[in-house]
Amino acid sequence: MSNRVDPWNALVKQGLMSKSKYTGYIESITDWDKLAKIHAQARNDVVVFILMHLKMMQVKGLLPSIAVNVKAATRQMNLGVRTEIREPSYFEAYLVNADLNESEKRRIKKKCFSTQDAHCVPCQITIGGKDIQDFLQSPSQEYMMEYAHLNAQFAVVHRMPTLFNEADSHAESRGLTEALAKGCRAILSRNPTSLNVAQLERAFRIYLVNANTAINCAITANLLEADKSSETGERIYRTAKSEILSKYVKHTQNHRPEYTTKPNLVKIFSARWGS
Repeated sequence: MSNRVDPWNALVKQGLMSKSKYTGYIESITDWDKLAKIHAQARNDVVVFILMHLKMMQVKGLLPSIAVNVKAATRQMNLGVRTEIREPSYFEAYLVNADLNESEKRRIKKKCFSTQDAHCVPCQITIGGKDIQDFLQSPSQEYMMEYAHLNAQFAVVHRMPTLFNEADSHAESRGLTEALAKGCRAILSRNPTSLNVAQLERAFRIYLVNANTAINCAITANLLEADKSSETGERIYRTAKSEILSKYVKHTQNHRPEYTTKPNLVKIFSARWGS
């Protein structure tokens, strides 16, 4: 965590960006369903931008013909949601009524009251061991803005209850990172000379199907752990994590990021990319 780079500050140090930092919107949220919706749909939106940038890099001949791989995140930048930590009613009922010892109560409360920065995308995409955005760096700084924007996609985080970040990590371990890699491979597998909405929608669909499969695997694993645990606190923790993951699926299975439905937006993105 301490070694992660804020890409905006890095550009400022290089003299490529001003010190003023775009902060996006900041919204305090106590409704966990709303929080799950914002986080899950933001992940979809960010994935689409990564796919479009990656395709345009292929169109411009900036990528080697080497397989796409993944690694853990190396960049971090908070541009989005911050949660207002209150004890959710879901846990409040359990903490009052459940047969929990003080140690278990402290553990559950920590998962609700503490926060962590949860990345919108599950990993960093690499080609030949190199972060894909680094292929945009050059002495001429020709693709400086594209580099900054793509870098930010891999860095953006939401400040959320710890339980959300742990739910994300469980889904990543069950295949969410590979889902993004499959989407990236799909966008590079067709027509290397142009980007169009059909390619984008297909690649995004491949990502989403695999992502929700991974999330559903994590849900099943948590419910199985909850069922076999003899500790009340562990059952509450596992059940709550599965509920968060279920909300991700609910809010993404029919979600269509704007760029996957509007050909003109993709044309504009393509025309302006690198200009």
